[in-house]
Amino acid sequence: NTTMKRKTQSNNTYHNQQPIENFDEDTNSPTAAAMEIQNDNQSVTAATTASNPTLASSSSTQCTITGRKSTSSVWEFATKSDDGKHATCKLCNYTCTSSNHSTSTIRHHLIQKHKKYHLLLNTKASSSSTNIRVSEHVKKELHNLCYNAIITDSRTFNDFRKEGMMTIFNRLMPGYTPPHRNQVSAQIKKLYHYHYKLLKQELEEVEQLALTFDFWSDRQANSFLCATGHWIDYEFHYISKIIDFSCFDERHTGINISNYLKAKLISLNI
Repeated sequence: NTTMKRKTQSNNTYHNQQPIENFDEDTNSPTAAAMEIQNDNQSVTAATTASNPTLASSSSTQCTITGRKSTSSVWEFATKSDDGKHATCKLCNYTCTSSNHSTSTIRHHLIQKHKKYHLLLNTKASSSSTNIRVSEHVKKELHNLCYNAIITDSRTFNDFRKEGMMTIFNRLMPGYTPPHRNQVSAQIKKLYHYHYKLLKQELEEVEQLALTFDFWSDRQANSFLCATGHWIDYEFHYISKIIDFSCFDERHTGINISNYLKAKLISLNI
């Protein structure tokens, strides 16, 4: 008997803790109270929409027919068609397909044409930048800046291809790849021949020239000879310019140095 009483009390407690559903037990349909609350909510929604048409249009813009919301930051600069199949740029009215609510095409357009680099996906920023093409004019200009920086700062030919520098370039100019060390080497040789030719033309107009020479060695004990020319132009401006810088592998005797300098001066038509 005691056991039966405990079971009865337990069952009563369980039934008392059951959530009260808004359904009629006999018909399994919403009760009158639940139906009244639902009707009131629908009336409030209809009244709000009627009094604020902007809210209704905004809601229809945010949600497509399939019910998906336009949550991507891309939609700050673009609009999606009602069927979700096309996207239009707000900045230039460019229209592209947007199948399955994809933003890749319109995102690429905004990044490339309107420089919206903050739209690059953070997780794939480096790979996304490879899909962006830099114009040949800009590429050539940036390459020349790299060459000048290497010459001015005495940098190694591969400095701008290192991981840290590549990260900076990908952030500042997505799609741009600095020149390879072999490309830098070839370009500097071209620059050397170009400026050497200009130097020869400049020295042809010099009537009197003074020369100074300097020997020095690097940490690997490689010797170098630097020849500097000094002159005054027709406007009485003092000019001092390096006219030759070469490796000197021979013994530092007077005869070897003299023969070496004569060959360098003859090549400059001096």
